[in-house]
Amino acid sequence: MNDISLDENTVISFDLVVIPPYDFKSIFSFLGARAIPGVESLVGLTYRRGLRINDLNKVFTGWLEIRGNIDKNVLEVRLSRGLYEVIDEVKALIIKVFDTRCNPKDFPEIIQNGLRLPGAFDLFEMAVRTILGQQITVQAARTLAGRLAMNLGQPIVTPWKEVSRVFPSEEMILELENVRDTLGELGVIAARSLTIYEMAQAIRCGRLDFNKYKHPEELIKNLLSIKGIGPWSAEYLLMRGASYRDAFPVTDLGIKHGLVDRLKDDEGQSLTKLQPILSKYKFDKLYERKALEWSEKYKPWRSYITIGVWLEQLDWSRADDIF
Repeated sequence: MNDISLDENTVISFDLVVIPPYDFKSIFSFLGARAIPGVESLVGLTYRRGLRINDLNKVFTGWLEIRGNIDKNVLEVRLSRGLYEVIDEVKALIIKVFDTRCNPKDFPEIIQNGLRLPGAFDLFEMAVRTILGQQITVQAARTLAGRLAMNLGQPIVTPWKEVSRVFPSEEMILELENVRDTLGELGVIAARSLTIYEMAQAIRCGRLDFNKYKHPEELIKNLLSIKGIGPWSAEYLLMRGASYRDAFPVTDLGIKHGLVDRLKDDEGQSLTKLQPILSKYKFDKLYERKALEWSEKYKPWRSYITIGVWLEQLDWSRADDIF
């Protein structure tokens, strides 16, 4: 990391070196496809967002910009003066979100080209985004999250018109007089509004601390105790919110689409040939069992396997075929 510098407008800038190989394009495009309107934006290899940091009961807000420099193998970071007092926290978040310290040499051979695990800048924001994304498309979830941000998020001043907010905090959600009506007016169904409210309570009181969990099973158990959080949401939050490298949301439709044609049952029959003759329940249970068996070969890197399946960036010729 280069020394921190300040320009004439007191903008802070520094570089973060990444461990090669590093797939700049995939991680920036992944974040861009999920960028919340008003809070985040992506142009090429330039990611921008509004950011809020809570530190010792004081709230700091500002903006940051991260550019991927492929030639120098660094992330070029700029952030507003308002975040200077919490610059160490900001650096730690960037390292986590862009997964800069993971060494690809440790990956199974199926994971190629420096694939990385995108993390989260804001845990409550990621939790809300996960809840909104249940059983709808990435774009639909992005739209709903943008409505929440534009209507409930705190305005900030940035150099870009497309970034004008920080995402609403858990405290802001808890202060709503009627969360179901308020979020309902923004297009969020009642059940998910109540799940968001309970999630805000759990994070606010410390029942859910993504940064201090001792065992992933403990965090999963606490997540599943929240009404409206099922196995998919819990695994996704473990992967993206806690940056846990071995999550595997087996029920995810994208994972199923990417794996089902490659799996066989205990007798060596292709699952795709069995699908028409099995009930949906029996087929889904068979698929989940065989997918989990297959994934065991890739512990403790299954979060990266998941990202690779979603982005269609696994080298299947190097797969450990156990069937």
